[in-house]
Amino acid sequence: MTDATQQQPRVIGLLAVRDEWPLAAVALVHALLHHVDAVVVLDHASRDATPAGLALLKASALGERIQLLHLDSANYRQEAFMNAMVEVSQAWEPDWIYPFDADEFLLAPGGLKALLASLPEQLLAVHYQLENWISTPDFDESDLDGYLNLQIRSLPDLPMPPVMEPSMVQAIAEGQTNYFRRPFGGKVIFRNTTTAWLEAGSHSLRPFLRSQSLLAHRTHLRGAHLPLLSRVRLHRKAAMGRRHQQAGAPSSFGWQNQMLARLEQQGRLDEFWSRHALDPDDDTAITSDGLRTCRDPDLAEALSPTISLLQELGLPQMPLPAGIDQPTGRAQPLPPELYRLVLRASAACWSNGSGQERSLCVEGWRDLNHSYSLVNQWQLLELLRRPLRLCHRDTAPFNPAWNPRSNGSGLPQELLDRIRQIPAPMAGEHFSAIYRINFPMNLLPGPADQVFVFGTPDYARCDAGMFVGCTPAEASRRDDLSIVTPSRWCQRGFLEAGFQKERIHVLPHGIAPASFFPASPDQRARYRQQLGFQEDDFVLLHLGSLYRNKGIDLLIRAFAELKPVHPRLKLVVKDQSGLHGWRVNDVMLALDRSGQLPALREQQWRDLISISANLDLQGLHELYNACDLYVSPYRAEGFNLPPLEAAACGLPIVVTAGGATDDYFSPELGLTVASELQRCDRGFTREPDPDALKQAIEAVMHNPGRWGGPAGSALVHARFSWQVIGQRLLGLLGLG
Repeated sequence: MTDATQQQPRVIGLLAVRDEWPLAAVALVHALLHHVDAVVVLDHASRDATPAGLALLKASALGERIQLLHLDSANYRQEAFMNAMVEVSQAWEPDWIYPFDADEFLLAPGGLKALLASLPEQLLAVHYQLENWISTPDFDESDLDGYLNLQIRSLPDLPMPPVMEPSMVQAIAEGQTNYFRRPFGGKVIFRNTTTAWLEAGSHSLRPFLRSQSLLAHRTHLRGAHLPLLSRVRLHRKAAMGRRHQQAGAPSSFGWQNQMLARLEQQGRLDEFWSRHALDPDDDTAITSDGLRTCRDPDLAEALSPTISLLQELGLPQMPLPAGIDQPTGRAQPLPPELYRLVLRASAACWSNGSGQERSLCVEGWRDLNHSYSLVNQWQLLELLRRPLRLCHRDTAPFNPAWNPRSNGSGLPQELLDRIRQIPAPMAGEHFSAIYRINFPMNLLPGPADQVFVFGTPDYARCDAGMFVGCTPAEASRRDDLSIVTPSRWCQRGFLEAGFQKERIHVLPHGIAPASFFPASPDQRARYRQQLGFQEDDFVLLHLGSLYRNKGIDLLIRAFAELKPVHPRLKLVVKDQSGLHGWRVNDVMLALDRSGQLPALREQQWRDLISISANLDLQGLHELYNACDLYVSPYRAEGFNLPPLEAAACGLPIVVTAGGATDDYFSPELGLTVASELQRCDRGFTREPDPDALKQAIEAVMHNPGRWGGPAGSALVHARFSWQVIGQRLLGLLGLG
C-alpha cells in the first residue's frame, strides 16, 4: 500500500510578530496543528510576554517544528524581512510557503496539503480571501476559552480601494460607516521557486502571472481574520500608530493604526470599540452604521483543538509575565547578511527574466486639473505597484499659467506624496521604455529601447502644431516609436497622419473604484440636501471645459426647451474655468447673441447651476451621486472620461453615438444620441440630433432605474478600473 503522506507537499509557515502574546501562540499552534510542517517565527522587538511565551513553546513538544528568530532593530521593512524569512525557510526544503499574521487563521475544510497536492505544477500561487470575525465587547485575550465565542462574521458591502483615502478613514473614525463594511485584501500561499518575491502584506508575488495563479473559492480555502480583537489590542495598535506618526510616515502607511492613535489622543477609542464589537447572542443582522453580519461557527470549531492543545501544553495562564527568563539558545538573531541576499533576490524578481532590470521613465505633467495630468497620475500610482524601476521627468505645462495652486488635481495628499516621491532619472540613465504623456507630442528619440507617445486628436485629425521634434512622416519610419491613444476615434487621426496601425496602441482611460461607486440611499439623500436639491428634482449633470466640441450649447438649449414641460428639471454644469476660462454665462451670452437661447423666466434659469470651484475626489463622488443623469452631447472628444466616472457611480448616461465613447458605452449604462459625421476646419465632428437628445433625456426621466445603477457600476469597475488599465499599459510598453 502506498503511503498517502508521501504524496503530500511540505508546507512551511512564516509568522512575524510584535507584542502579540497570547494571540501569537494561538495562531502558531493552529497552523502547526492543521496546515504546516514547521513555522519560522520572527519576533520584532517585542516588549510584552511574546519572547518568553515563544521560548516556552519552543521548549514544548512542538519545539522541533518551530524556528525562532528575533530582530531588535526599531526599523522594520516588512517586505524585505519577510523575504529574508523565505530565505531562512529554505533549510526546511519546503514545497510551498504559507505567510500569515498572528490575527489570521486559515480555514481549509478539505485540508491545505490535500488542496496544494491537487494543483498542476504550472500553478505557482494560491490566493485566498480574508473574512473578518467580530469580537465580543468584553473579550479577554488571556482567556483561551473566549476564542471559542467568536461566532459573528461581517458581510462587507463596500469596495476595498487600493489606497484608503482620507475621507474613507474619516468616515470610519466618525462613525459614518463601519470598519468592517470594507473587505480586506486577500493573501497568498506560493510554491517555493527561486523567482518568488513576496510583496508587503503577503498579498501577492512579484512577478504576478495571472495564468500561474489560482484564486481559491471560499468553500475550499479562506482566512479568518481578527483585526480588532480586544480593547487591549486596540491600544497596542494605537501605540504602533503613534510610532508611525513620530517617524513622519504618510497617513496611508498603517492607516488603521494611525487612525486608532488619533482616536486614542481624542479619548474616543472606547467609543470606537463599542461600535466594532458585537454580543454573540445579538440576532441583529444589520447594525446602526450599516454593517451586515452573519453567524459563522467555523472559526470556533477550527480553534477548538488548538485551544485544547495549548491547555494540554500547560499554557492556560496567559499572558505570561514579561519578566520570565527566556531559555538560552531558543531564538537566533536574524542574520544581517540575509538582507543583502534579499536585495539580490529583489533585483532578480524585478527583472524581466533576462537578468536585466525593467525600467520606465514617464515624462509628463503632475498635479494639474487637466486630463493628461490626471491620467498620468492614476497610471503612475498603478505603475508604482509593479515590479520595475520607475522614474518621472516633469515637463512644462502647455499653458505657463497652469499651476497646482490654482488648478490642482484634487487627489488626496497621500497619493500626491506618493507620486512626488518618484525619482527623476539620473544623468545618462538608459531605460527599457520612455512614456511621454504631455502636449505638444514630442516625437524625438530618447535614452530608451522604445519610446511611447500619448496623444488625443479630439477631432480625429492631427495637424502639424500637435508635434515637436520631427514630423509624423519622419517619426513613422522609426521602429523605436509607438503611439498610445485612448480611443479608436483618436486612432483614426494618427492613421491619417501616416503612423502604421501596428504602432498605434488603443488603451482606454480608467476609473478609481474607491472614489467612483454608488452611494447608499441615505448618503445620496444627504448629498442632495447639501446641494439644495429636492426629493422630486430630476438633476442633469455635465462636467468639463465649455468649448464648442463639448456640446454644452446643445445641452443648455435642451434644458431650456424641456424646462417648461418638466418644472422639477435642473441642470448642473461643473466647468474648468480655472484652466480654460469659459464659464456658463459666457456660453449663454454667445447663444443669446446668435438668437439660439430659448426664452425662460429668470426663476427657471436659476435651476441651471454652475460650479467653477475645483473639486477633490470626495467632492466629485458626492456630485455624481447627487444627480440623476449625466449628459454629454459632445461633438468631438478624445475619450470623455466623466461619463465613465458617472456610470461607475451608478448614474445613467446619455452620450453622442459614433464618437470616442463608443469604445466603452454599453446599453446597460444608458442611451446614445444619433449624430451625423461632419467635416470642419480642425478635422471631423459628430453633430448630435437636438430632438434625439431631448428624447433620450425624457426616456431616462420616465424610466427610473432602467439604466445604470449597481449593475452599470459593476460593469465599469470590472472593465475599466485603473488596476486593469495599468496592467494593460505595462503589457503594451513591453514591461508586463
